[in-house]
Amino acid sequence: MPALRVPSDRTESRQKIISLLNDLGHQAASTGDDLAARLLDDMARLLDAALASSGK
Repeated sequence: MPALRVPSDRTESRQKIISLLNDLGHQAASTGDDLAARLLDDMARLLDAALASSGK
């Protein structure tokens, strides 16, 4: 497993978390778990929208 790197700023942290949620959603979809895929996709979109509207 590669070493984890601490993001240098909040924008990078947000992008990493959203990317992780999207990746997990794609993995869930590839295994046929459509409910989990939709949930993870929704979580990524909601997090992105919430952080964008708060200015963080």
